[in-house]
Parts: sequence; C-alpha cells; structure tokens
Amino acid sequence: MSGIPKIYNGKPLIHAWPYRDSQGQIIGIVGRYQDGSGKKDIVPFFKRSGSGWAAGAPDDPRPLFGLDRLAKQPKNKAIILPEGEKSAAAGQGLGICAVTSLGGANAANNTDWTPFNGFKTVYLLPDNDKPGEHYAQTAYRALMALDSPPTVKIIRLEGLPDGGDIVDWLQNHAPDWDGYAPFPADSTAWAVAELKTKLKTAEPVPDSWRVADENINVPEWEAPTPISITLKPVQAFDGTMLPDAFAVWVQDIARRQASPVDYGAIGAMVALSSVIGKKGAVQPNKCSDWIVVPNLWGLAIGRASAKKSPALSEVLKPLDRLEIDGKQQFDAEKSRNDAELMTAKIIRDIAEKDAIDLLKKKDNKAENRAVAEILLRESADSMANIQAPTRRRFKVNDVTIEKLGELLNENPNGLLLYRDEIAGFLKTIDREDRANDRAFYLECFDGKGRYTFDRIGRGTIDIESTCVALLGGIQPTRLQGYLHHAMNGGSGDDGFIQRFQLMVYPDLTKDHPIDTYPDTQAKNAAYAVFDRLAVWEGFGDNPARFAPDAQAVFDDWYLDLFDRQRADDIHPAIESHLGKFNSLVPSLAVIIHLADDSTHNDRISLKSLLKAIAFSGYLESHAMRIYGSAIDPIEAHASTILKKIQSGHLQDKFTPREIKQGGWTGLDTMDTINDALAVLVELGYLRPFITKKPSGGRTSKKFLIHPEIAKAPK
Repeated sequence: MSGIPKIYNGKPLIHAWPYRDSQGQIIGIVGRYQDGSGKKDIVPFFKRSGSGWAAGAPDDPRPLFGLDRLAKQPKNKAIILPEGEKSAAAGQGLGICAVTSLGGANAANNTDWTPFNGFKTVYLLPDNDKPGEHYAQTAYRALMALDSPPTVKIIRLEGLPDGGDIVDWLQNHAPDWDGYAPFPADSTAWAVAELKTKLKTAEPVPDSWRVADENINVPEWEAPTPISITLKPVQAFDGTMLPDAFAVWVQDIARRQASPVDYGAIGAMVALSSVIGKKGAVQPNKCSDWIVVPNLWGLAIGRASAKKSPALSEVLKPLDRLEIDGKQQFDAEKSRNDAELMTAKIIRDIAEKDAIDLLKKKDNKAENRAVAEILLRESADSMANIQAPTRRRFKVNDVTIEKLGELLNENPNGLLLYRDEIAGFLKTIDREDRANDRAFYLECFDGKGRYTFDRIGRGTIDIESTCVALLGGIQPTRLQGYLHHAMNGGSGDDGFIQRFQLMVYPDLTKDHPIDTYPDTQAKNAAYAVFDRLAVWEGFGDNPARFAPDAQAVFDDWYLDLFDRQRADDIHPAIESHLGKFNSLVPSLAVIIHLADDSTHNDRISLKSLLKAIAFSGYLESHAMRIYGSAIDPIEAHASTILKKIQSGHLQDKFTPREIKQGGWTGLDTMDTINDALAVLVELGYLRPFITKKPSGGRTSKKFLIHPEIAKAPK
C-alpha cells in the first residue's frame, strides 16, 4: 500500500490492511512483513501531526479495525469479533461485519470500544490457544464496561490447529486460498451458511470471564505460577581455546572457587591484552593497510552470587604484581632522581654564588661576565638534563578522564580500567555532565587514536595514545537497561555496549568450592607470560601478519562473517556486535600467539588463529543469549513490575499509567507495560478490572494484586 515501506527490519511487505474512520477515510495502515523462513513483524503505521506514515501505534484510545463497517451496521444485527486484522479482513471478505482491535490481546484495553455501544449481539471468535482466549476475555470485559453493552457469545470453530483462527477454518474448505486475496466466490455461500449455523450454537461467556469490580466478590485466588525467564543456550567454555599457559591456571581457579570458568577466561585475556597493547598490532588482510591493536573489553554477567569478582580478581593478580614491581622501580628511581636533583641544586647555588662574585669584580668585567654566563648555563643544563621518572602503570580503578589522559601519555602502550561492579562506571558516563567521558572511552577502544582535552585551569592536554582495555562485572538486571537503550534508539545506541566483545553470561556451576592449594606450576607458567610480555619491546613499525596457511583461513572466515552480518533476520544491535568481530578474531589470535610463542615471531600461526575463531564462536553464543534477553524481555519486565509491587512502589488497584510514571527501566511505553501486565495476569499475580466514573465518560483499567503478594514483607 502506498506510503509505507516495502521492506521493514529486513523483511518484505506481504500484505497491508487499512484502518478507516467511520466516514471511510484511511487513518492508518497495518503491514505484515515476513521473510522466507516465516519470521514476521506486524507493524502499524499512523500519521502524526500531519506528517507521513510513522511506525508505531497511535495515541490511546486506539481506533477499531472495521470502524467504517461498524458505522453502517444496524444495531440489531450481529457483529463478529475475531483477533487480528487478517482474521477480521477474512470475515469482511464474506460480507460479514467483522471488527477487531489493534495490537492483539495485550493491547485490547488501549482501544476505544465505545462504537459498540447499543449493539444487540457480538460474537467472539477466539484463536485456538491461550493468547486467543485471553484476547476474547479482555475484549468481553471491555465491552461489558460500556454504558450500553451488547450480549456477548462465543463461536468455537472446529478443526483448528494450535493457534488457528477463522482463516485456518476457511482454508480447511478452500486449501488453495492464501488468506489474503478475496475468498473464492464459489465457496462464499458455503462459508456464510456455516457461520450462520455457528451463530445459533454459540456458547455463553464463562462465569470466570465476568468483569471484576470493586463492589463485587471475586473468586478465590490460587497460588501464582513463578515467572520463568528462559535464556538461550550457550556454548560451554573449552579450555583449549586459551593460550597453553592459561588453560590449567584458569580451570584451577574455577574449580577451587566453584565459579564458571568463563569469568576467569575472559578476565585473563583482557588483562593480557592490556599488557600487549599497541606493541602487538596486527595487519589482518594480506594487501590492505588495516591495522588492529589487540585491545579488548570484557564484561562478566551474573547475579550477585555468581562469583564474578573472585574469579576476575584472581586472574588480575599478575597485573597487580606488575603494578607493585612498577611502583618499587619508580620509588627507587625517584630516590636516585631526588638525590641528583639535590646535587644539581647545590651545584646551581654554588654556580650562582660564584657568578655573583665574578660580576662584582670591577676589573676584567667582560671576561668575568662571560665566565659567569658559562657557570649559570652549565648548572641550568645540568638541572634540565635530570628527567623525573615515570611510573610504569598497568591497571587503574577509579580515575577521571583527565588524569587517565596523563597516565596514557606516560604509558602509551595502554592501560586496563577495571571496575569490580561496572554498573557504577556506566552510570557515571551516562550523566549529562560527563558526556565527554563517554566519547573519550569510545575513542579508546581501537587503541589507535589520539584525543585533546581543553580545560580551564589544566589548559590543553594532548593524548597521543588512546588505548584503554575495560573489564568488570555486572548483574543481568543492571545490564538490561543499557541493552534496552542500545537496542531501541536510546542514548546508549552508540555502540558502547557492543564494544564489550568478551561479554559472557554463563550458566552457574553446581559444584562446591574446594579448599585446596593452587596449582603452583600452572600459576607460575601463567604469571611468566605476563612478565615476559610486559618487558617485550613489540613488533616495532611492522605489525604482525598471519602465516600463509592462517591467512587463507582468516580470509574465508572474514567473508563468512560479512555474509552473516548482512542476513535479513538479524537484529541491528546484534549486527553491530558481530561487526566488531572482524577486529576481535585478529586480536585474540595475536594475543594467543604471543602467549604461546616465547620467540614473539611476527607471523601468527594457524593454531593460534583456529583458537581465536573457536573463541569467537563461543562468544557469539553468549551474545545471542545476552541480546536475546533484551529482544524479547516481556518476562523480565513482568519480573520488574512484580518487584515494584513487592517493594511497595505499586499498591492494590494500581493503573498501568502509574508504571509508566515510575520511569523504570524498559517500562517506557504502554505496549511494553501491557504486555508485561498480561504475563502477570496469566500467571495469577494480578486481576484486571474496569471502572467507570460515576458521571460517565472513559473507563479506567486497574489491577488487583494477589493478597499473598500484597501483604508480603517489604
């Protein structure tokens, strides 16, 4: 249909249904977009403020589909009420007054049902599944709230598959009909006759569907069903993907702590990347001058008891030791420097005194002046030649970006920023007055840029090397808000979260901690890798490259990644995340190569590359779990509402609008809120009821809270 896009979210437009007002004018369009695998998006388009068609539902209350037909229908004639535009359009194609609402079951209460006032009978045609029953029940309750409600009955169509509707029922008789084109003319008479027969045998509405009201008794509450948040499966971590010296070390830590091995694995790799930094640059392509600095960002996701912090702290101990060594070396150099400065100052003071004495003499003034200048210049040069030592740094925890910039100038190879709970760091850089911080860290990801600060008081600070690795832990509920903004065009939609390429959300181990001594041999071997690469001078001006056999494998993998990124069924946020894998795999490969090869050969082996590719496949499975929880977060949103009820933020007989006004993460649209509330209703935590103002006017939907939940300790 003219005006709406032919492609949406990578899927072609299959069909469109126009929404018309009571005069027959088009006020909206609902498009069905579907790809070859059957995945679909049902997208409404409505005009706002005189503009063109914009995706998204209109403001509440929403118009009915078939409103023009309803306006022409006599009040004493029957109306069919199925779920969805496709079903309603099928009924309309038979010459029947079929009407439905926008958005399905979870949005039925956002609809303006008042055009049904005064009609004699409405027949509900539920889809053959639980959501279908829920929609019919919700529509019935909305109709009963009208000033002049109709009699409502239910038509049960036989022979429907699970989730089937009137379209499937009609296709049982006309299997060649696609459900979109007009129903075959030679079968229309049969269909109309069959439906008229169904009207005569329609069922009454069950008593359990009746509208709950503040002034009537409601049935006894049953125990609610727990909310189940299903996570996508992830690959189990395989220690053979790690550098040889890390595998036993990381697994030993996990075994003793009873923590997922995943946390220690990503922590060790991020830590080693910060030691290698810019001196381990790699040129992945054979011909192009594309350079990758192996600088990694890692995020350990898990609830508070998942042992994220102990695992990360343990694998960061080699860096802690390097930090201590660096401080001790700095302190020794500073003592020598202080002594040299003191000596130079004494020499300068003597030189100044001798110069003054020479200048006081009245004879040989020119010669004395020349000698005095030489004395002063030599003492000044001696002072200038004494350079203050710089402390070798490897890790920072709590630092302003201005101070971090100074540290990077002193440590241009790069640094690791580690935050035990990184949510505080993310919250800080989200502040409006810290917008520059976020921009700075975005620049620090690829490790090749430079940055300039202009500050009153500090003046201009040029940072010639922006290379910062990031590592921390976060709880899933804290991460949800950042994923929501990253995936829905919010302030976080700048690729920041996607830069955490080593982002893992593993299943928790069922093992118990073991009180045993660490594997000293494995520990020493791992520490030796950090020590060796900390003093390694790097590849120099010529970046590392893949060995010929590795180059061929990388080229094939790279092209495959390119094709997968362009798939029609991939979410834009996941596409952005996978887009960073083109630098992730070379980074992992060179890190593994340098850890395994003590000669630091500048040709990356096939073995190292295959480990890196396997590592990336493992990380991709975790990305699918993590983003999947944000793509379909209804249960998570329902859990958020339940927690707000349990904490006392929502009281009995609350309204959906109270939730929106709460400003809680992810619950920022009425569609999202209604979807989550529908889950809580289905699981038995809530019961909806409709109220009307005594003076008439619009109805209001409120929710009763399960008594056991309402009286639970806050």
